[in-house]
Amino acid sequence: MRDFTLNSYVKILDTLVGAGFSVHGVANWVEGKHESGACIRHDVDRKPKNALAMAKKEFELGIASTYYFRIVRSSFCARTVEQIAELGHEIGYHYEDVSLAGGNVSNAVELFKANLSRLRSIAPIKTVVMHGRPLSKHNNMAIWDHISLQDVDLIADALMSINYERLPYFTDTGRQWGALATNLRDRPETGAFDMSSSISTTDDLCQFIQAGSCRAISLAVHPERWSNDRIDWTGQLIKDTGANLIKRGLHFIR
Repeated sequence: MRDFTLNSYVKILDTLVGAGFSVHGVANWVEGKHESGACIRHDVDRKPKNALAMAKKEFELGIASTYYFRIVRSSFCARTVEQIAELGHEIGYHYEDVSLAGGNVSNAVELFKANLSRLRSIAPIKTVVMHGRPLSKHNNMAIWDHISLQDVDLIADALMSINYERLPYFTDTGRQWGALATNLRDRPETGAFDMSSSISTTDDLCQFIQAGSCRAISLAVHPERWSNDRIDWTGQLIKDTGANLIKRGLHFIR
């Protein structure tokens, strides 16, 4: 069976619920100071229609998570942002302003504020997370060397504000849950990320959840990768395969 379909994502949700995990978005996780359950975020890098389909599935299951939108054309669709917010999901900003500003941090701060304001005209924004842009030489988290979360009325950055020491961090970056060599930036600086190195497929992840070795888990999901449509799924598989070859090369160089 094909992995990384919308059906296989629903299997993860069913497994979490069946194992007794409560599911939270990032703001809910931070504000509730949860120590158990699942914290789920979606980085909408591209294909906002896939994000909407995923958000609808979660809604049908009574689950609310977080959707982070880039401000670029491949991700941002005002109507889709609005629809996902109407389903009860948290909306956040998937920022990349240091890269967009060519490394000029002063310009990046102003750009960040303007883009955040644009998103806030559609939905409340409490949390953000960086877009890694692995081909860029700039680390977008450098913006926090010049402003604080409080300066822009935010409560959290999903990568730097959560304690991952007791919260295993899994991401589908690299089209596998333990993609260390093809995940150049989508990882917390400290924590339990390396626990995922032996977990590759969605079935592996579900077995990890069912084993009950931990009572808290964090998932970073990219909706562009999850589709039941065979043409869309195949196109993304080809794209991910090519991107992984490039990122493995960059990983070796760096």
